[in-house]
Amino acid sequence: MKVHPIFHVTRVKPVKESPLVPTTKPSPPPQFFEGGDVYTVKRLLAARRKGRGYQYLVDWERYGPEETQWVSTKNIVDQTLIQDFHCQHPEVPGTSVILGPKCLRNAFSNDIEALDGINLASSTNVRNLGVIFDQDLSFNSHINQISRTAFFHLHNIAKIRHILSQNDAEKLVHAFVISTLDYCNSLLSTLQLIQNAVARVLTRTRKRDHITPVLAALHWLPVKYRIEFKILLLTYKAINGQAPAYFKDLIVPYKPTRALRSQTAGLLVVPRVSKSTMGARAFSYQAPLQWNQLPVCVREADTLSTFKSRLKIFLFYKAYS
Repeated sequence: MKVHPIFHVTRVKPVKESPLVPTTKPSPPPQFFEGGDVYTVKRLLAARRKGRGYQYLVDWERYGPEETQWVSTKNIVDQTLIQDFHCQHPEVPGTSVILGPKCLRNAFSNDIEALDGINLASSTNVRNLGVIFDQDLSFNSHINQISRTAFFHLHNIAKIRHILSQNDAEKLVHAFVISTLDYCNSLLSTLQLIQNAVARVLTRTRKRDHITPVLAALHWLPVKYRIEFKILLLTYKAINGQAPAYFKDLIVPYKPTRALRSQTAGLLVVPRVSKSTMGARAFSYQAPLQWNQLPVCVREADTLSTFKSRLKIFLFYKAYS
């Protein structure tokens, strides 16, 4: 009997429940984390090179083996999964990044092959403590990631801004947007655009209006001065023994060779740096440089709360005067 392999679409009917065709359970919904949908990883099965980076074959929690998927390194939030995978499979190359001038990076890229028995493969950037490091230490990839996350949350807040009070809206932008600007931002000074957008959404300011009076009315320090505030606060803690010892080792009190009035001013020694591009961004240089520019009444604060209050007033006046 010959059966023609072509049939009309009207002959096709939906499948009904039967022992021969069991119903499939719907896939569990994703979780919501940091402005997007995330899925729980059960384990990593394999790794492969994809372009300049790596992809990992992911076995998802509560999903069957048919749902396994290749996922790039940047989309895996918990980096310890990757570390554990390479520890269990040392034959699979890991990921490393070489920092420094391009000419030296090319010379050393072929020499670094293994570390602690784990094979390594060079990459253009790596993530550590939530910060993306690139080979030039320009932090462009990290800034782009912060911008995407911040504007995602800001876009969602703007949709419901008309039903929020001023107090509630301010809580939301501080929790979802401003907190991302303050995390590990001591080397970043190009995030002012995000803060300006947050202020416009919060106060419903038009795009053509000047934003500086709005920031001053909200009593928000610009990003540049928020960075200075964090550096100076950490310097005060280091001087008064409230910070880890390795921070205190990076600052040296100023002691003149002869009797001068500045010997009791609480100044710090500003070290010389060989390169203004990289060396001037170090904490050992920026901390004493900014500390020596503070008024005496701020440096000689008795308590931490008093220092923070006086420092905020000084930086606020410096930013908006």
